[in-house]
Amino acid sequence: MFRRVLIANRGEIAQRVIRACRELGIETVAVYSAADADAIYLRQADDTICIGPAQSAKSYLDIPSINGFEVARRLRSDRDPLVAKTRIVAISANVLQNEPQASLEAGCDAFVEKPFDIHDFRQVIAKVMARP
Repeated sequence: MFRRVLIANRGEIAQRVIRACRELGIETVAVYSAADADAIYLRQADDTICIGPAQSAKSYLDIPSINGFEVARRLRSDRDPLVAKTRIVAISANVLQNEPQASLEAGCDAFVEKPFDIHDFRQVIAKVMARP
């Protein structure tokens, strides 16, 4: 079981994730750029981390040659068993071809397509948490 979730999304999606996590007793950490410093979802999160300036090219998009799939693969292959067992739920608008399957193949525990229903999201999180 896990006790904290990192949210690398913003706006309404971040608010939905925070709400669902709160209902499940899970702490939230939201990452943001300076452009969102006053956003509502940041006041709702348990903790926040600023990842850079307002320009997305200097914060969110400044991750050379790595994406969510690569992060999942690296976590799964980590020598530390606690890191390798990190629960990963991909949340995406599913704009890439075969994105749900690709996320699972990369090592994600589940895939949730945006926009999502909060009830469905809670069910996914509960299933992922129940796994050994």
